Amino acid sequence: MSADGDDDQLSEAFFEEVEELLATIEQQLLSLDTSNPDVDQFQAIFRAAHSIKGGAAMVGACGILAETSHSLENVVALLSSGKMPLQTWMLDLLLETKDVLEGQVISYRNGQEPDVQASRRICARLQAAAAAAPCHGDATPDASVVAGMPSPMREPAATAARASVFCVRVSRVTDNDVGALLAELSLLGSIVHQEQSAGELDVWLDTSASAADIAAVCGFTVKADQVRVFNENPLGCNNLTSSAFSANTAGLSSAIDAPSKSSPPVSSEQPQTPLGRSIRLGVEKLDQVIDLVDELIMTQAMAVNASSALDPADHPRLFRAIQRFERNALDLKSAMMLMRAMPMDAVFGRLARIARDSAAKLGKKVRLAIQGREVELDRSLIERIIDPLTHIVRNSVDHGIETPEKRRAAGKSSHGNLTLSAAPHGAHLVIEVSDDGAGLQRDRILRKALSLGLPVTNSTPDNELWPLILLPGFSTANQVTEISGRGVGMDVVRHNIHAIGGQIQLFSRAGQGTTTRITLPLTRATRDGRPVQAAPG
Repeated sequence: MSADGDDDQLSEAFFEEVEELLATIEQQLLSLDTSNPDVDQFQAIFRAAHSIKGGAAMVGACGILAETSHSLENVVALLSSGKMPLQTWMLDLLLETKDVLEGQVISYRNGQEPDVQASRRICARLQAAAAAAPCHGDATPDASVVAGMPSPMREPAATAARASVFCVRVSRVTDNDVGALLAELSLLGSIVHQEQSAGELDVWLDTSASAADIAAVCGFTVKADQVRVFNENPLGCNNLTSSAFSANTAGLSSAIDAPSKSSPPVSSEQPQTPLGRSIRLGVEKLDQVIDLVDELIMTQAMAVNASSALDPADHPRLFRAIQRFERNALDLKSAMMLMRAMPMDAVFGRLARIARDSAAKLGKKVRLAIQGREVELDRSLIERIIDPLTHIVRNSVDHGIETPEKRRAAGKSSHGNLTLSAAPHGAHLVIEVSDDGAGLQRDRILRKALSLGLPVTNSTPDNELWPLILLPGFSTANQVTEISGRGVGMDVVRHNIHAIGGQIQLFSRAGQGTTTRITLPLTRATRDGRPVQAAPG
């Protein structure tokens, strides 16, 4: 294979990985609780941004992608360390950054340059947000970025079980790298002192992490040979006086004698990790294998048919072989179906973002609950269910859940509740989208049905009336909105679901909400036929 071919494969693998990393970032951001954010979630976001930046540098020609992901990880590092509070405006900014990164990936993947202005703008906003963080200088950020930021937070309480203070020396360091290094190291513990001179940065880090972990984290920003980690006396990096060190490490034990600058560093080489236990495989290749499995099953059926005229007592070994052939072929088919399966989280993560953005545009407050993220569905069905579910979620937020004022007037919480769930039932998967909004408006649906000449009366039961909104041209909306008025009616939703062998049902109660239930086969349709032979004559 040519070098160009290798580069193309490397780039494609990188872009596929970035798509997964961006999905991880979005999922973690959407599940963050602004009142009590989880540090583990911040660190998951940070690792994803790190991986994107490192991969962009490795692939090359993705400078803007690397720059934007670098700005993102700096801000997330501050959030993770508690030096910046998480508020809704910051969450919006991080989600917008994810969208910009996604646009950059699409551009690079198509051989185009990304929108430079959009990239520079989002990086400037992230940098302004970082500058506004307490303990990060007196820089004044753009007012639109820091609006609503509270007063400086207290430093988090020191952890009781610190292992030691390490001295981290980074040589040939640039001013641009210092901020990133400090942000990354702060994820591992507390920076108790730092010095920089003549291209050399010394950082004293109070941490329970290992020296190898410290070196590895620095390796995201600088080369491995630029990093030395001392695990003995932290004063060995420079001639910092004991009193100065003690002042910077209040609560720590007294300093001990310092080693000389020639003290051997802890090796920054990381232990070799085993190769991954998974590989990337194109869906088309997997489909090809599944088609071959189907052919194998047909061949097995032909063998059964051909042997039907024989007496099993006369040919016991042949019939045992045929039975084993059949069992193995069916097991192979089941295994291949499982290989095509994807968790519903791939769909629910996208729907969570749609629900959040739709609610924000409409001035509504929506709490989202997701059940059955781990439930798996065939990849081909996953791809075809996204559009119908997107429309249903938008309808729930737009037409179902009321504004905060109307909900309070009805004695409800100002926050509407939207639930996405998936659960297997036999050979099918049941997906439900439920809201606690106003419910379907029976009178309006009845009037519309009568105007269309449909066979309904005032006594038509609800379970016969609700399915009418799935008919072509049947809409009761007072006005077309930006959210749901996109030229796609519920009839298109019904058609798309029926096209993949599914069914759709509606349940609703006035003032209590609506549930849309979709029932799908768990796997794609596969051939499972047996040859037939026409009777003579």
